[in-house]
Amino acid sequence: METNNKIISAFRGKYAFLSNFYETEIYCWGFKYRNAEAAFQAMKNPLKAGMFEGVNANEAKKLGRTVELREDWEKKKEGFMYTVCLTKFTQNAELKEKLLATGDKVLMEGNTWGDTEWGVCNGVGKNLLGNILMRIRGELQKCRRDKYEAEIKNLHKLHALRDYIWGNFSKSEPIYHQLLHVAETAIADKIDDIALLRGAKIIKTNKRKKYVFEVGRNRIGAADVYLNGELLVSLADEVVEATDTNIIYTDIVKGMGSRIPDAVFVKALLYSPGDDICHLSDKVKEVLDRDIPKEILDELQRNLERSKKDGN
Repeated sequence: METNNKIISAFRGKYAFLSNFYETEIYCWGFKYRNAEAAFQAMKNPLKAGMFEGVNANEAKKLGRTVELREDWEKKKEGFMYTVCLTKFTQNAELKEKLLATGDKVLMEGNTWGDTEWGVCNGVGKNLLGNILMRIRGELQKCRRDKYEAEIKNLHKLHALRDYIWGNFSKSEPIYHQLLHVAETAIADKIDDIALLRGAKIIKTNKRKKYVFEVGRNRIGAADVYLNGELLVSLADEVVEATDTNIIYTDIVKGMGSRIPDAVFVKALLYSPGDDICHLSDKVKEVLDRDIPKEILDELQRNLERSKKDGN
């Protein structure tokens, strides 16, 4: 349950992925576990770690009560929890994106079963798990920012190279076109890398089928939108004078840049009810409706109706 827009107060429903009981395969301590709970419980006695392979979270918790605890358990258990959670969210790209999507919200494992150490019960608790997840989220955000800034610097260098080619070679020289092709290709690849760092890729799954929404900038500056590798539509972006770095998100060519981030297109495809955007076009919606199961469409429609009712 989310009590307000700044706190995620329970790891259930849409936020169930934050729970250690969420079923997602992870490799940890040299074993493959079905969930983070099993990996965590396995460290109560490393000699018994293999016993926790292949069991669900409830079974793992029960099994953890039967093993002889290592002597330093109380001292090291928070470190083990951090390692397990970090492994969970770095080995599963979809879960990492979901964690990052929580932004700066407080993550609190609210519960009704009296856990006041890892979570919060009746307003009381240390919330150790929530704090660990917020720490990991912050580290992932910093890593993404650092990578993004590095890629932006690399992009600027490629722009400078292209400008140098434009200004120092004649178009009649064969080498001009060869060099320009190399520079343009490198710029296009770098822009795609930056788009992914900005979140221009969203993966959804339903009944074992994966839906991958991707956006890439094409040669003429339009955004190519893909669903599971199929090109849905190419959309021209607004190009403005690059005077404000806060609103320039992608390619900058001779002082001109793109205003709209590629991630907006992906979010638009998903009809996100909390965003000030709508679906891109009837063509896009037609392709999505053809491919997405009815239960997802029904949920999307309910979200749209709810957002209209809330005034979004």
